[in-house]
Amino acid sequence: MTKPTLKLVPQNPPTAENRQVQRTTPLRKPNSAYRSREYLTPTKMDAMLEAARKMRHRHRDATCS
Repeated sequence: MTKPTLKLVPQNPPTAENRQVQRTTPLRKPNSAYRSREYLTPTKMDAMLEAARKMRHRHRDATCS
């Protein structure tokens, strides 16, 4: 008879300790550290809509839905 290629798995496998993985990348700063506000001002919004009206799909892009 040939030697089997598969090994039997022990009934009680060795237990491993749960360890926390060390973080290698720095944590991300909150959005308030990067920008002063989370919204567009009315002036910026008007400028963006005006630019959208000059694009290829004017009606679709300029319509805020």
